[in-house]
Amino acid sequence: MKRTIAVLLALCLAAALALPGCSKSAAGAGQAETPSAAQSQAAAGGEGTASAGDARVAAGENMPWPGSDLGGLPAPAAKVTAVLRDGTTKGVIVALAELSKENAAAYTAKLKELGYQAAMESADAQTSLFIGTNAAGDSVTFSYDLTTGEGGVTWAPAAAGQGTSPAEAPESSGPADMTDVSPWPRDFLPGVPELAGKITNVINSNNENVTVELEQVEKADFEAFVAALKQGGYTQDADEVTDAYNSEYTARSAAGDYVSAALRYEYKTVSVYMEKAAG
Repeated sequence: MKRTIAVLLALCLAAALALPGCSKSAAGAGQAETPSAAQSQAAAGGEGTASAGDARVAAGENMPWPGSDLGGLPAPAAKVTAVLRDGTTKGVIVALAELSKENAAAYTAKLKELGYQAAMESADAQTSLFIGTNAAGDSVTFSYDLTTGEGGVTWAPAAAGQGTSPAEAPESSGPADMTDVSPWPRDFLPGVPELAGKITNVINSNNENVTVELEQVEKADFEAFVAALKQGGYTQDADEVTDAYNSEYTARSAAGDYVSAALRYEYKTVSVYMEKAAG
């Protein structure tokens, strides 16, 4: 696991140096924030964070699954040991540990079930690899190493012009169908209200965490949902990020319950990830 964390921390720095604006003139005579401190802390068995340019990495022994940052992908049956986020591309890399061969195969099957069509798939006695893309143009790469029990999930949103946006869809002669595919998981976590929109999928993992995917979500409704989360006590370790394309909010309650929600303006889609406190 420490080797995986070190690799991701190094990738964080390398990715940042490759981003526009990180040249000597833009970065102040070549000075940049390096992940050395986080790497040392993670290697010592604790948790650490680092950033370089628009890339941010967090490392630890057993971190929360960043479902909303991964387009609503469910969590595999493994420990999360590091998360790297690219602020420019919105891509995310997740390092995994304690992943069994059976659970790796089950996760590959789950990705296919979620609509990710295989562009490349290979497996042998020691490793497996799955690369796929969904109808919206989002891509995922899932890799697994049997010898170490480690793996990784890399997710990237569709590039501009890929997929089919609502603006390209044929005009409907009537109002949009807002029939939920599954009901909202009421009472799963206290203080989390139902978000207005059309529920397209609900993924419940052993009643420990739930991912809810929605479409036809208006920005005002998402903002009201975030406000209700704050009022409901989800203000610990809060992280709120809004730009021209997305709006994201993650936080914990005083009891340790975790919520993460992300809206993509262009598609009006939202992924809400809820995880009960350990124990």
